[in-house]
This record gives sequence, C-alpha cells and structure tokens, in this order.
Amino acid sequence: MKCWSTGRFAALGDRLAMELGAKVILVGGGAERELARDICSQMRSEPLNLVEKTSLLQLGAVLARCNLLVSGDTGPMHMATAVGTPVVALFGAIEPLRTGPVGNGHTVIRHGEIDCVPVMGRDARIAITWNAWKK
Repeated sequence: MKCWSTGRFAALGDRLAMELGAKVILVGGGAERELARDICSQMRSEPLNLVEKTSLLQLGAVLARCNLLVSGDTGPMHMATAVGTPVVALFGAIEPLRTGPVGNGHTVIRHGEIDCVPVMGRDARIAITWNAWKK
C-alpha cells in the first residue's frame, strides 16, 4: 500500500511537536478528509487541519512557509519541491526514481521489503502531508 498509516502520521506529528516544537499542519483534498480526522483524533498535540480548506495557490503559499514536508507521493510533495521546501518522501510500492521529489535537499525513505515493488497503479494514492512552520 502506498499510504502510511494514520497512526504513524499521528505519532510522527506528536514527536515533531513535542521534541522540536513544530506546529504540525495537515494538508490535502476532499479525499483525505476522513484520514485527517483520524490522524487528529489520535494526536496528543493539536495540529492545524487545512485539509480541503485551501486553493492550490493557498497551498503553495502554506508550503512555502514550511521548514519541512513529510509526505507520500502526492501533489503537495511536488508543490513543496517547486517552492523550495525540503521534503521527506515516504515510498513503498511506487518507484521514487520515477515519481519522487525533484531537486536537492530532499530525502526519500523507501520500504525495501514489499513484494510488489514497483507498482505504478493509482488505486492507493491517498496520503496526508505534514508541515512544520518556518520560524
């Protein structure tokens, strides 16, 4: 599956907030609404949930103000690279050389023990992206 679990995103968000003092922001479209609610319900810290609340132009502005984006293979991942925000990209069965972040300063974390690598399908495209505001 291409999507990291909501529990893992929630744990990462809490860790970023508690250990680094980061303000965690969730972004995404309408398809991610339930995932965002699930993540928010599992977090101890309170993220800013912007899922389904920004236009593409506003999303670009939000991403430009972030220190970091942690994301699967999503549109916001590519937008973050375009506005100069470093990305930690989480990949599983999708080939990161084909669809990963472009440019320098990004990190790709890939699960190396998935039998179906590489997969190029669209049936597992949901992901939530995380951001920490620049100070």
